[in-house]
Amino acid sequence: VTSEGPIIEENRNDIFRKTNSDYLIMIDDDMTFSKEAVYELYHTVVMDRLDICSGLYFDGDGKALIQKDDTFFQNYPKNSLFEISGCGMGFIMISKKVVQAFREEAPFNRIGALGEDLSFCLRAREKGFKVYCDSRIKLGHLRLQAVYGIID
Repeated sequence: VTSEGPIIEENRNDIFRKTNSDYLIMIDDDMTFSKEAVYELYHTVVMDRLDICSGLYFDGDGKALIQKDDTFFQNYPKNSLFEISGCGMGFIMISKKVVQAFREEAPFNRIGALGEDLSFCLRAREKGFKVYCDSRIKLGHLRLQAVYGIID
């Protein structure tokens, strides 16, 4: 299932409406990863019976894109699975029961100043689902840097 368009939350909501699989993995087009990372994430979610799980990746400033108690979590457990309050959606697996719980809703619509990713995590937690990060699954995140200067 794919969705294209300029508004990310609309694309993510569209994917939720279309999918019928036992597990949904969302991978943003600016993520770099090995095929083993996909298998590792699947294995973690299935074996530990998780609702939502992200791999570990960073923003352009080297900040992990995970939150604990709604603030960025920098001293996260290394090489382990742990519960978080929110994360980016760049490389995430979601169980069918989470998708079904939002079937008639738009779970990625933004709440206030939160992005679509943290808005989703907040809504999922309000429904009783838990969000995890597996820091054993390390991913790359392509970041574009603007270059300024005079070109002759």
